[in-house]
Amino acid sequence: MLRAFKHTNSILLNSFPVYKKLNGVLDTSPLNVPSARKATNYISSEYDADAVISYEELKSIVENPQTVDNYYILDARPGGRFAGSDPEPRPGISSGHVPGAISLPFSDLVKDGQFAPTDEISAVIKSKGIANDKPIIVMCGTGVTACVIENALKEIDGLDQPVRVYDGSWT
Repeated sequence: MLRAFKHTNSILLNSFPVYKKLNGVLDTSPLNVPSARKATNYISSEYDADAVISYEELKSIVENPQTVDNYYILDARPGGRFAGSDPEPRPGISSGHVPGAISLPFSDLVKDGQFAPTDEISAVIKSKGIANDKPIIVMCGTGVTACVIENALKEIDGLDQPVRVYDGSWT
């Protein structure tokens, strides 16, 4: 989501679990955080609307048989929630999936607490029938783990289709 607000100096730390395993130095002292934060002049004046997709736009794509096949719609939730056999963790929300979506649990792209190697991610993507021929929409329960898929897709050489996050997703 940082990309949607044009934050160019942001990095997803993918190696912290490895750093901890290697006994890297950690500062565990209590933080002295003031209760009131000072105002800053930092402004993100740009917003990339193409980085996200709205409910209305997704609904119009899904409801039209001629357009739904023009996209890969990837769902990052666990398979049981996608299939409707496991409950959603949020009360009052039914499990199931958006018509035309492909189940791609974010955990399939993670290994030992970090992103799997790029070749493994590529193999998973290929096994789901995803090619470099259509734009991609990613979703999940709230929009958070969809970003795991979005970031993983950015690492695959030769996959240069636009990827949009359905922010808010299943909620």
